[in-house]
Amino acid sequence: RGSVLRPQAHERLPPVFEPIEKKTGSMAETAYLQENVGEALKMALAAMVVDQPDDAVEFIGTYLVNHATKHEREEARAKKYASLAESIAVSDAAAAEVAAAAEARRTASDPTEAEAELDKELEETDDVESLYPQLMDAVRRQTGCTAAYVGVKGEKEGVPLIGFCGASEGCDMAGNVLKGGIGEDEPAEGVTFDLFQQREEYEEELAAA
Repeated sequence: RGSVLRPQAHERLPPVFEPIEKKTGSMAETAYLQENVGEALKMALAAMVVDQPDDAVEFIGTYLVNHATKHEREEARAKKYASLAESIAVSDAAAAEVAAAAEARRTASDPTEAEAELDKELEETDDVESLYPQLMDAVRRQTGCTAAYVGVKGEKEGVPLIGFCGASEGCDMAGNVLKGGIGEDEPAEGVTFDLFQQREEYEEELAAA
């Protein structure tokens, strides 16, 4: 008689593995559905039971579309609110920075002990010019400018002049002289004379008012 070849025992998988594989696949599919449409589908089915529409499939489809649209609107609204909150935070931070800078300027404008002593010296001395360096340093610190200097406006041979007689530390304006303009051919040096011109025009307007 012919012999029948049978697979060895180790070549055959126990039948119990087959349902396990199917079960594993089913669990993965269930998890996927639950994660992506589970909640929305439960709500759609509940609404369908309550409304009992003639076309249940169309009802569920419409419900899911409306649900997705609502979800998108909520996400867009949440992003908008988050952006608005971020803008408000940036604005608040900028306002706080401005307030801190203003407070720093206010504190800086308060006279130091040395400046308070300088005030007393200015009231008592007849030689104010000798105190110009300390006075200009005080002006520079209290105003926050990079340099401060003082000059005397005069005229020589019809040419307006400003001779600078004092300056804050680190400023080399002391001892310099600026010439004013003599017509269009010889404009004034620097911008100081333009400021005097603006001041004179302003005072003339006030007098005429």
